[in-house]
Amino acid sequence: MASKRLKSGELYLPVEFSTSNGLKLGEIILRYDNRRSRKVQLVKHGEKTFKLARGFKDFCVENGLKEGNVYKFEIVEDQKDNPPVMHVSLYEDLARGKKNYPYFISEVKSFVVEKMLYLPKKFARKNGLFNKEEMILKNVRNEGSWTVELKSSKNNKYCYIGRGWKEFYVANGLKDGDLFKFELVDNGEKPTANFRFQSIILKGSIDR
Repeated sequence: MASKRLKSGELYLPVEFSTSNGLKLGEIILRYDNRRSRKVQLVKHGEKTFKLARGFKDFCVENGLKEGNVYKFEIVEDQKDNPPVMHVSLYEDLARGKKNYPYFISEVKSFVVEKMLYLPKKFARKNGLFNKEEMILKNVRNEGSWTVELKSSKNNKYCYIGRGWKEFYVANGLKDGDLFKFELVDNGEKPTANFRFQSIILKGSIDR
């Protein structure tokens, strides 16, 4: 779950997930790890997209859902004449780490990052990345590594990863909506960053 979705109090559901499960306008019951349940309004956004709206923000607050975590959403009950029940559980805590390396967490937007990845200005400036030319990206899952180009604008208004990023993006199967953690573990002449990413997990009904 991306952080801005938590802050906005809404969660957009993938079209494929909504369609395959026959979701309809109305109420849906969210249950977090068999704790408190809450009825949330399922509303439509556009022609095909559904989102969890009124009640979702309260659900997040009551159950301590927070930014930096990835959650699994699974429909466990979908009976006629009753609101469907969706179970929510913690899938991975991206913010957790063995050491206090500098990091940032963001969300993949394919229309922006297929060719380059912009780094937060404050993060890049604080860690001296504006003056570097290359860095190493490591996928912590498969221990693969890629050397990529670091570039910045002439007036140092922004810093981004250019050449090599697209190969990294494709090789690791990144897609729109994935949440990722960029952790700077070595800030030498050629910096090294661990790249951990996770998709929002949604599964279909098992009780029809």
